[in-house]
Amino acid sequence: MPTLLFKGRIHPAASQMYAINLPVVDFHEPPYPPKLPAGLDIKFTISISKSQMVLTCEIKQWTPDLLSWVHNRVHMTAYSVIDLFSFASGTPHEFIIDTVTFPDGSEKSLVIHNPNLASLCTFAAPKDGKMNLGDSLGVMLQNPNVYQCMRDLIRGVAQPNSAVIDCARAIEGIRYSFDPNPSKRGSGWGKMQTALNVEQSYREYITNTSTNPRHGDKSFIPGDTVEEVTRRSWEIMNRFMEYMLRGKQQLPLSEFRLLK
Repeated sequence: MPTLLFKGRIHPAASQMYAINLPVVDFHEPPYPPKLPAGLDIKFTISISKSQMVLTCEIKQWTPDLLSWVHNRVHMTAYSVIDLFSFASGTPHEFIIDTVTFPDGSEKSLVIHNPNLASLCTFAAPKDGKMNLGDSLGVMLQNPNVYQCMRDLIRGVAQPNSAVIDCARAIEGIRYSFDPNPSKRGSGWGKMQTALNVEQSYREYITNTSTNPRHGDKSFIPGDTVEEVTRRSWEIMNRFMEYMLRGKQQLPLSEFRLLK
């Protein structure tokens, strides 16, 4: 059976996490046409020594285009182990996957990168190969809520299983910046949408998608939907930063078309 090997590091490394006799995990995902027509069956064997984790994945239906699916499930499996340890010890831990070794023996470094999201950033767009972060850093440090919105958004990209919740939390945080009064949520949404040139339906795609998982329903959400929620959230966050950097002035439609 084709086997992939994922290797990564657990932080803080000073914990020197070590685990023996971890059970073999059989993971089954039913067919999801057209991108996962045969479903996905993975047998995970996990080892941890000195905060280094290795996940051996035997995959029945392996083809190279399944890497993103498998990576997502490896991430979920690794964090299931780490979060149990963190809960029992009272010490939060993070996990970074460094490399994957494919069935043919080739090895690849893994870096989470979405060029489609990078292309949406205008407030810190690179010039001459360098990012201009000076003014935007000031906005982040002087406005804790802006910092938290950005943190939520980046967490959603790093941890895809919680992406729709993290993205919605970021957008809610932006709404709060426009009107922190809890009894005037509608006012906050209206001010945000007007200032950033965003139609209500465009924003609601994000917040409505997050409703079920925020209320405990962790049913499967298609990858295409997660990607669209992330893209829309990224665009709104970019516009919010532009708004802040321009002295909290409504963005001109000549530069920022109406998102609908």
